[in-house]
Amino acid sequence: TDIQYSPCPNSNQRFADVMKFFADVDGKKALPKSLYKLSLDFLRHQYLGVNKNANIIKAETADGKFPVIVFPHGLSANIHIYSILLKEWASHGFVIFSVDHDEEVDVGFKRLESHEHHMKIRNAQLEVRKKTVSKILDIVCDPSYIQQIFKSQDVALNYDKLFLAGHSFGCGTTAELMTQDNKRITGGLLLLDPWFESNDENLLYKPINKPLFVLRTDEFERKVNNRRRVKMHTEMNSKTGLCFSGHFMNSMHNATTDTILFMPRELVLFGLLGSVEEVESTITAHGALTYSFLSTVLEYKEGQTGTGKTSSLKTQILDKYRERLSEFNVKDTLLVDEL
Repeated sequence: TDIQYSPCPNSNQRFADVMKFFADVDGKKALPKSLYKLSLDFLRHQYLGVNKNANIIKAETADGKFPVIVFPHGLSANIHIYSILLKEWASHGFVIFSVDHDEEVDVGFKRLESHEHHMKIRNAQLEVRKKTVSKILDIVCDPSYIQQIFKSQDVALNYDKLFLAGHSFGCGTTAELMTQDNKRITGGLLLLDPWFESNDENLLYKPINKPLFVLRTDEFERKVNNRRRVKMHTEMNSKTGLCFSGHFMNSMHNATTDTILFMPRELVLFGLLGSVEEVESTITAHGALTYSFLSTVLEYKEGQTGTGKTSSLKTQILDKYRERLSEFNVKDTLLVDEL
């Protein structure tokens, strides 16, 4: 069923705020917010193929339970803007809880006293985000509440396979929660182009001891301080042998959002996407790689493969990923970090 793609009521305002904010950060002349909002008004007319209030099919697992993903979005985004990727995961049997954060984006950057002042504001928002996601985890981990949500006693979640995932600021949120609520987050942590600048430095020295997936972009690699923090966090967690890290060549920060499908020409115009021709392959590659991580973790037994040969988590992820790419005849542009 095609239903109207209806972002949160103030999503245009959020996008307008972030476009003005980053224009200020980059020292560029920002347009009036009203023009940004007008240019994004077309989102109200977009349609997304989904099944609204669909019946949940029987879990295709030995125990009849569904693995779970809790996903907070990035700064200025909303619960709908990652629908392409979240639908891909859901199609493979994951139950996904997408968390919305209604927060101030344009904090008057030019009026702030310093970069530290800006990070202090974002850190306060980070604390609110963590409390919100923690409350969602309380709901997710309450079987009686889940039965109320789905209006069925047949929907059972697998609390031994509960993942946190996020994009950008959502990664900063989930990475800190992973160190504070490690027992409930049993599956692992999936980070899409993490933004860690507002996080406390202590995060970088705390191993999570769970499978970790980190996919960066070339765009955010240019943010030197953030790159340093993400690298330190990744290297700290690579010691367990349960870490996968890499990036796609010429990748952009918005590549995991629906904007790549809804407004590709605009993104090319603003230098946020290389070409319109890249859209299909970008969506396919991100879906294939992230699902390869998730499915590998669900099945992973260290040192075991179907042939009896030893195989690392990273090797198993890459084998699955490349097999899926070959099915769609998509060129592989993934660069994997040697950790």
